[in-house]
Amino acid sequence: MARYSFIKVFKIFFCSILFLNGGLYAAEQNGASKYNLVSKNGPHDYIHSIHFDGGKGIAVGNHGLVMTTTNSGLAWNKLSNKEFKESLFSAVIKNGKCIAVGQVGFIAKSDDCAAWKVIKPITTERLLSVSVNSKGQAIAVGGFGVMLISNNWGESWESVNSPWRNFQNLSADPHLYKAHITDDGVITVAGEFEVIARSNDLGKSWKLIHSGARSLFGMYVYQNGDLVAVGQEGLIANFKSGKWTESKTNTAALLTDVWATPDGKNIYVAGMRAALSSGDYGQSFAQEKERAIVSNSFTSIGGLVDEKNQKKIYVSGIAGLIFSIKERE
Repeated sequence: MARYSFIKVFKIFFCSILFLNGGLYAAEQNGASKYNLVSKNGPHDYIHSIHFDGGKGIAVGNHGLVMTTTNSGLAWNKLSNKEFKESLFSAVIKNGKCIAVGQVGFIAKSDDCAAWKVIKPITTERLLSVSVNSKGQAIAVGGFGVMLISNNWGESWESVNSPWRNFQNLSADPHLYKAHITDDGVITVAGEFEVIARSNDLGKSWKLIHSGARSLFGMYVYQNGDLVAVGQEGLIANFKSGKWTESKTNTAALLTDVWATPDGKNIYVAGMRAALSSGDYGQSFAQEKERAIVSNSFTSIGGLVDEKNQKKIYVSGIAGLIFSIKERE
């Protein structure tokens, strides 16, 4: 099993940013596109993560970039956090509270997503994903298999004992790119070597659901525990009723993130020079063909279903740009 370099992944992301910077502004000017620009920042304000809880949302990125919305993503406010100097790779919002993680083990929490408290780090590894449930139980994951648990909305953290060497088909601690925790405390993580692992006891014991050769960068977990994950070489896979099934996508693009409606019918995927969607529970995926989209780089996607049962989906990446995805008639 060939290891896909952690540093190489970040080089792909950031080289894409520099190379494709001009293309995103083309998308802004393309009136025919279903991708409508709702927010933009400076050329170096790259967004790594976007997340919603009801009509409230948070997006974070390079150099301590933090943006919030209170109207379902229609307008975004850029916060001024002088104490945030590290790049932020992930943030989560729940019950009006926020947690953000990033470089060299950086963690910050906020009780209102406006005033932030920086938490003393307990690791120097990059933290690449964070998830929190309505009880304030949180999981943060990152480089070389690091996992941290909090039981108090991110105020304090403990390291999870590494389970990775207990699995015979893993030769090294995998970099973990995505984490999710349910209100029942069930944790699911995804990452390098196609790792999908799950814990039902807040990280005390783990079950390896799947492993392989590629890296998984995005994951969406449904309420029943099924999930969809995306990654290298156009990989899109569904894990349903204990069965792992890969979708045929006809793309070799690096896919970075995924969001789905709660019923699983509609799935949206972001990637490097790629954007895909499915309206049949992931059985097939259509690729976006507009030049303004396929020439650009996206690393985060998120959404919500409002009180009128309308989908609101947003994709982001280069230059702090956030696009809403409008379904074609």
